[in-house]
Amino acid sequence: MAPLAFEKASNACYQISSTGFDDVNRRLRKQLAALAVAQSTMPGRCCSPGSMRSFRKVCPPYGGETRVIVFLGIRVQSSRLKPLERDRRLPGVRSNRVAGIFWVEDYTAPNLVPALLEVRQALAAHRQVVLMPINDRQVGVIAQALPTVAAQHLVSWEHCAQTVVRLQRKDELEAVCVQKSMRYPRSIVFQNPQQARLATEMRFPLIIKPVRPLSSFKTLMAQDLAELEGHLLARASDLPILCQEYVAGDDRQIYFGALMLDHGRVLHRMAGRKIVSHPPARGQTTIAETVDAPEVLQLTELFFAGLELTGPVSLELKRDPEGEYWVIEPTLGRTDFWAELCISAGFNQPLMEYQLAAGLAVTPATGLRECVWYDTEREPAAYLSLCRYEGSLRPLGKDPVFPYLGHADHKTFLQAVARMAQRKVRPVAAKPGTTVVEELGPTARSARGFGRTEAE
Repeated sequence: MAPLAFEKASNACYQISSTGFDDVNRRLRKQLAALAVAQSTMPGRCCSPGSMRSFRKVCPPYGGETRVIVFLGIRVQSSRLKPLERDRRLPGVRSNRVAGIFWVEDYTAPNLVPALLEVRQALAAHRQVVLMPINDRQVGVIAQALPTVAAQHLVSWEHCAQTVVRLQRKDELEAVCVQKSMRYPRSIVFQNPQQARLATEMRFPLIIKPVRPLSSFKTLMAQDLAELEGHLLARASDLPILCQEYVAGDDRQIYFGALMLDHGRVLHRMAGRKIVSHPPARGQTTIAETVDAPEVLQLTELFFAGLELTGPVSLELKRDPEGEYWVIEPTLGRTDFWAELCISAGFNQPLMEYQLAAGLAVTPATGLRECVWYDTEREPAAYLSLCRYEGSLRPLGKDPVFPYLGHADHKTFLQAVARMAQRKVRPVAAKPGTTVVEELGPTARSARGFGRTEAE
């Protein structure tokens, strides 16, 4: 779903939930550039029902002006939504918050910008529109078309677009880390498959990643030179490719720091940790938790210091067996895939980014709720598997958060359940450390702590 138009509620009270993303399935998050448009014409109170454990924010008076927001992950109650979408099968299109849909053919560069301009024309009554891309490719498309896009939309990082696009490239990260004396894995960039033998002096296993964002693969592992050569030949269309020495450790050694910045000034921050990802220890997050990790936040702030960025940013770090943190990669110009964890914890990134872009006062949350986010759409048995491993219905001693369950949007939830039921069901281990945990979905992990790595 991309933009969702929020028409004014009868009582002029806009209720924005911190649970976020419950109307949005994972395919939406990968493909859409704009998720919601919200109108605010009067002073209002942004909140959600207490049962949804909301982030509470009081909006200042707008003087009768109309502002519109295009954002990701904020659930609006008592409002009518109008998304821009191409897939009629997604659970989110059945949401009881949807009053009409702008259908679009696709979200490729030639079509995305014209589609956004057309929607903007349809929303001509609104004075401002804030645009929030949700993956790296969309950030790049918007940055390339910034003069056209910014003429009709507000983008929080417009003033620093060149820096955002530059640091999207993985071959730019080592220089930043060297300048700031941060640990970065030994690396080499391959321009063609024949250069594989340049890695003979590196320590295997190696991990390879495309330099450009959102290529045909995310990461691959190579246990020896022959496997590396095979990967480079098979992925020649994705060159240049970054090759690094793999930092030992399982999923639970991967941390992230999330910041909200205003021209480099930190407005709010929180740290988190992966519990499970797919593929293990190098893939997309399927379980993550909030953590108290001051060193992670300190390193995150150090990495972004001096860049004068605005909007949501994050830094992924991995802790090695000696306890040292290594920079993996940053995220700029958008929220992360695990942004629902931040929203549920009380760090409402989309709302704050909207306020920044629209020139409104930003009041961060005063405290953070401890929680664990389960991507039960990609891994339907994620919660049950962790319950069995931890021996508790409240794993890690923190509140569970789910994509659909508990958000009072029954059509969307039932549609998601129906889609899950069509997938192959596999057994879940009864006790940790006894058998292999098999999950619904693509990932099968060992039961000894969700801690298997690709290098093992």
